[in-house]
This record gives sequence, structure tokens and C-alpha cells, in this order.
Amino acid sequence: MNRTLITILTWNRLNFTKDTIKSLYKHNADDFDLLFIDNGSTDGTVEYLEKKYPLIKNKTNEGIFNASTKVWEEGVKKGYDFILNLQNDFPCTRKIPFKEIEAYMDKNEDVCYIRLNKKKDKKNNIVTGESIWYGDPEHIGDYQIKKCNYHAGFNPALIRSSIIEEFSKYDGDNPRERVLMNNFERIGKQCAKLYPDVFDTLKQGSHKGDWKH
Repeated sequence: MNRTLITILTWNRLNFTKDTIKSLYKHNADDFDLLFIDNGSTDGTVEYLEKKYPLIKNKTNEGIFNASTKVWEEGVKKGYDFILNLQNDFPCTRKIPFKEIEAYMDKNEDVCYIRLNKKKDKKNNIVTGESIWYGDPEHIGDYQIKKCNYHAGFNPALIRSSIIEEFSKYDGDNPRERVLMNNFERIGKQCAKLYPDVFDTLKQGSHKGDWKH
């Protein structure tokens, strides 16, 4: 078993899911473990995935927060040290340096997750209002990395499993991103961003129904 589990949340858009899977294998051979969670797809996504991959099936759309935390917690139960959190519209653009990131996380216990794509940061943290800052660049092999303060982007992100229980608690009142930010602020750890980016974010486009947060 690998130390890092890739979890992918799906809800319809089977073509996106297939492209994301294809991109993972294209750049990384098969040196990763996968676990999917589906939020009640009706376009054949479930039938396609359950023939090929481990899959958690939600009968209805439980929302991004509930589905994401459910699959993270399953990864923790299975004994993975890290969870690489994806949705089905995050194609891989280059090799993921799993071993190098794992070694970096082992060495930097103050860093709890690493962002891996070019999703734009909001200028200010949505909980504290403070400006997003990045520290001096470090290196993971040939990859440049910068530590930063907590912010609103968790996709795609590689998360330390040991924080999942506290990180994913839901207070029932606030939207998912604010809940995660509040939890992360309470934990008091840092995040980091990897350069160059490893994933791209596809445009959302039309989607039957709405994501629930």
C-alpha cells in the first residue's frame, strides 16, 4: 500500500471523470492508490467506476463537504498517512512527486496540507481577513515549494491524515469552506503551495442541478 491515497469526488460529468483518471495514469504510471466517492450520479458514472475502482456510493447528493469528509475518513481508517483530495474536474498535468512530498511532510510537521494547482488564491483569508502570504521558497527535489498561511483552496490538496478528525468537524451553520477555515485556524498549522502546478482546474460549465455545500 502507498502512503498517499488519492480520493476523487464525482457527481455526473462522466467524461470529466474519465479524463481525470486518464491524466493520472499518463503522468504517474500506476504508483498511486485510488478511492472514489460518488454523490448520486445518474449519467452512468457509478456503473463505470464500480467495475474498475474502489467506490463509495451515496444514494443522493450529500454535498461537497459531507462527501469529501466521508471519503477522507475512509482513507484514514484504511491506514493512509496522507490524502490527496480531488474532484472529477482536476486533470493531472505532470508527475506527482509523491515520495518527495511525503518526505517533506515527515520533516515539516507544522505543514498540514499542500496545494498542488493553479487555482487563484483569494487575497485575504475568509475567516481572519488577513492577507495571504508566502514564505521563502524551498525545494522538494526539482519542485519549488512555499509555506503560506491558511486560505480557502482545498482542491487539489494533499492533506495530512492525522488532522482529518479535527479538520473536518462541521458546525452546522457555516458553508463548507468557512467551516474548514475555522477548523484549520483552530488547529494552528501551516499549509504550503507547490510550484510548478501539478493539476489544472477545468471550467465548471453547465451542470445538471447544483452542488450542495
